[in-house]
Amino acid sequence: MSEKRSEHIIFLINRQFRFANLDAEGQELERLRQEIAVFRRQLESKGQDEILKIYQEELLKSEEEERFKIEQFENSLFFNQPTAFADYDFWSKAAYWELEEALSLSFGRNPYLVNWNNLEQYIRQSPFVGRFLKLKELIERAHDHGQLSDPISPKYYIEWIQRYDIEFPPELEELVLGIGNKPKRTSTSTNIKIEHDKMIGEKDAQILSLRNEIDDLNKQISQLTEEQLSSSQKRSATKKIKTLQKIVLGLAISKYRYNFQSQKNTCTTRIIGDLDTAGFSIDDQTLLDHLREAYESHKEALENSL
Repeated sequence: MSEKRSEHIIFLINRQFRFANLDAEGQELERLRQEIAVFRRQLESKGQDEILKIYQEELLKSEEEERFKIEQFENSLFFNQPTAFADYDFWSKAAYWELEEALSLSFGRNPYLVNWNNLEQYIRQSPFVGRFLKLKELIERAHDHGQLSDPISPKYYIEWIQRYDIEFPPELEELVLGIGNKPKRTSTSTNIKIEHDKMIGEKDAQILSLRNEIDDLNKQISQLTEEQLSSSQKRSATKKIKTLQKIVLGLAISKYRYNFQSQKNTCTTRIIGDLDTAGFSIDDQTLLDHLREAYESHKEALENSL
């Protein structure tokens, strides 16, 4: 049997039994071995041309399944959620863009949420992040070479994009170039909206950063068994959790007027609303439980500060 034919047969066997229970034991394991042996004999009885045809068909299916998995994973990430997309009307009215903002807007994303700090962790998993990184490098090189200023006029940035035939949202491009031909109006409403949206964006980014940090800590803790955790590691993990509790409790008190002495707290409605805007959902009871747990952990320090 040729080496290629043998490789094709092994590939087809792996494809046929890709969902088999690899931890099978006893009779189940013996039955699986018999099924594999029967399937191997069936393949070995076929001619080389037929084996090659079956192999090519299964290879295409395998590649399509892999593409589908990548697409599903990509669509589940935060930068593909509705809240991650940019408000073109708002950004087309901005007098200037910082280059980091222009980079995010080139992909139609909200610069306050979708930026390199939040994307870097997905570089090996996401094609979108790969494209983002490539444009980031082009922009940085253009800036170093004096082609792009930072900040930059939206119109000049789009002219640079067009010169190098780089993909850019057509709707935002039309809004920016169209606004340049309109007489400017004196109004404070645009500035108010800019400050408001920036404040909301910064809050969303803060929530996202805290959520990522909490998730990382939970993963670290869940991966360690009680036997693996030394006393110093336990103290370190507890210290990190208490620090996060301080951050969450501090934000709840300073930003949302959380009153730990009151039996009822309406601030949770606003916190849940802001989390929902950022694409994260949490029920009222869960939020209250976390706030109460944080308060109990730092009760003495809070009461001493009053």
